[in-house]
Amino acid sequence: MTITLFLPELGGTLAGVFRLQPAAFEQAASASQAAMLLGLAIVLLAGLSEAVAQSIVLFANRVKPARLFFSWATGALLFFFGYAFLVISTWLVCRLPWTPHLGLQELAIVLALSYAPLLFSFLGALPYLGPGILTLLRIWHLLAMVAGVEAIGRVGIPTAAVCVALGWTMMLLAQRSFGKPIALLGTRILDAVAGVRLIDDERLIVGRAVAGMRKSPETAGESGDSTPVALDDVAANPARWKVVLGLLGVAFLALIVSLALAPMRTALFGWAADSSRLVRVPIDLIWLAVLGLVVAAIMAPLETLGWWAGWYGDRIETSADVAPRDETAARAGVARYAIYLDGIAQSSSRYTWDIEPFLDALALELPPSVCLIRGVMAYSVINRPLDDDPLWSLLWKFVDAERVGSGVFAALLGMIVNLRNVLIVGVSADPRYGPMYNFGVAYVMYRSLIANGYRLRSGTPVTLIGYSGGAQMACGAAHFLKAAIGAPVDVISLGGVISGDDPILALEHLYHLVGTKDHIERIGPVMFPSRWAIAVRSYWNRAKRVGRLTEISLGPVGHQVPGGMLDPNARLPDGRSNLRQTLDYIEAVVGRAPRDAPGQRRFGSGVGEAGM
Repeated sequence: MTITLFLPELGGTLAGVFRLQPAAFEQAASASQAAMLLGLAIVLLAGLSEAVAQSIVLFANRVKPARLFFSWATGALLFFFGYAFLVISTWLVCRLPWTPHLGLQELAIVLALSYAPLLFSFLGALPYLGPGILTLLRIWHLLAMVAGVEAIGRVGIPTAAVCVALGWTMMLLAQRSFGKPIALLGTRILDAVAGVRLIDDERLIVGRAVAGMRKSPETAGESGDSTPVALDDVAANPARWKVVLGLLGVAFLALIVSLALAPMRTALFGWAADSSRLVRVPIDLIWLAVLGLVVAAIMAPLETLGWWAGWYGDRIETSADVAPRDETAARAGVARYAIYLDGIAQSSSRYTWDIEPFLDALALELPPSVCLIRGVMAYSVINRPLDDDPLWSLLWKFVDAERVGSGVFAALLGMIVNLRNVLIVGVSADPRYGPMYNFGVAYVMYRSLIANGYRLRSGTPVTLIGYSGGAQMACGAAHFLKAAIGAPVDVISLGGVISGDDPILALEHLYHLVGTKDHIERIGPVMFPSRWAIAVRSYWNRAKRVGRLTEISLGPVGHQVPGGMLDPNARLPDGRSNLRQTLDYIEAVVGRAPRDAPGQRRFGSGVGEAGM
């Protein structure tokens, strides 16, 4: 069969492979040359997709942009050699007496096709969900190998599974024994292409950066002026050609995602192909929204990764939006600093209509010895408002201006901001991106503290007040901030959606305020496995046992205004407004709340738990 004749059947063959149908593998194995070329292309593309999903290693090691694409291509070639090892090892296993005696070419074709599920490996770059998706794809790939060997070997599933397992084991043993020099050569080639010696553990790299920040000169907090601080290596106004190139890159990414997910669309909505326009148009719109969400999710970590890799050129303002203070008076009179991190509706240092009154009231309630810092952009490692985004500034300016109105359209625009920031919460909670992102947020808060008169090594405590998604940012960044300033840090969560996988045991305390009608906060205990009761070793559950976490019930209070914890008009049974109750608890916590504060449910302190 020629390639020309095989190509029309390509879609059907791949669909059969995805469904693990034996006939698809049998047909491909009989196609010889055409199927072999298809299989090799699948392996290389799967390797490229896998390399994209693992790009965190390249960014963590600060690989230059020009070398990134070559590193991806090199990773794809090394991935191909791994496939070749697997083919040879499985073929050798199939020489055993009790195994099906498969030809090398047909086995190579079948195993190559089994890599088809890994074409979607780029989805592993999605924040938080990515690792789980990669695991499912690899299981799918394993099942495809078993199905392929079963089909062409005409054996049962157990025999096929044993052959695949033994072949995989032999490949791993070869790579760690006589094949080790080849593996080391591949590592050296990848290091040479990347231009740096790659370290696989991004947490180790972030740890070194934290150590460097802790060694900042003491004079960092002794400047007499109150000039705005700036983060190095961040582009405020990139060249126009860079903007155009960025937009073309987004368009190319959207095209790749659309093509890659086309089989999924067929599987989900293929039934509507012959339906009326009234049915097809809503489905098309839904699918466009899904594609847009996937593209946005893949792009969500890019600001963090690019900042960490040092890809930005100029400098950008990162000081908090606070009124100037007298430096001497600040140092002499401030006994505690409080930093507010907003919820997912935040688009700039200017807060929404329900947050500004809360912060104004909080500033009046706090004692003079507490300095409240507001204006930190919790959803950007470079403290950049959305309307300063180099690619999408016009879009965000339009959204920010129109979402303040009423009606369905304004609500939809507000949802766009919320969805964007929800993805950033996922970045913060992601075990891969989280260390970099949370370090960046901690660095922004660190510089904001310095700009507002904080003296390093003074031991002045800091309280982070996080509302909704801002509580996740606070919990993720708190231990980095504590390491940098060498002083106690605690967190007040206002209906926070918290992953529970951050080292909150390093905090002085975590106060979690939540109402019984808060349905948004309930997403956290369901979505994040570290919040589940069975995760006994998670930071969240350990913090409960050692008494580092206090949950404070706000009673019949919701999440947002109206009816939320910041509502100045809604009344509680005791006559106080919802806002008044929230302010009372914050003031009590900042002023060292008593253990038996009313409405407070305290988890008992345990023994035998490590503090870190």
